[in-house]
Amino acid sequence: MSEFATIISPTLRRQNLFLRCLNSLARQDYGKESYEVIAVHDGLDCDYDTQEINSAAAQLKHFRFERIAHGGVSHARNHGIALARGEFIIMLDDDCEAKKDWVRTFVTYMEKHPEVAAAGGTVLSVSPETFTQRYIDFKNLLRKPVHTTNGEIIALITANACFRKSIID
Repeated sequence: MSEFATIISPTLRRQNLFLRCLNSLARQDYGKESYEVIAVHDGLDCDYDTQEINSAAAQLKHFRFERIAHGGVSHARNHGIALARGEFIIMLDDDCEAKKDWVRTFVTYMEKHPEVAAAGGTVLSVSPETFTQRYIDFKNLLRKPVHTTNGEIIALITANACFRKSIID
């Protein structure tokens, strides 16, 4: 656990899902002093219960909850990146829950492979409810990165991905 990591989670109008996400980040087996969580609410009209957010965040050593003018998920991610202090930028969408070893697995992999600029993981639905969620599961759209015809990865699923900050900068 030698490297500091930043987890960025954009969020909008999904407090219950976001709280589950936040709680999963607090349960990481990576030292709490070794990562920060930056949640970026994509809209100034935040209707989240501050007390519930603060209660969940109390389990984290380094946490920021930012509110920005609505500009979309990429805008929210970019805002978080600008604030990030970690050598590794790890993205997790607000409707995702991370396994207990999620941060450690990404950081360990990136440390062992200095030639790698980014790494991604799969996104599995716990219980798809809508037609769109069932379709995405059926087609396995969130289970693998996008490859070129020669096998080169050209896109990762940003709901679950890790990037070297030096590459982003």
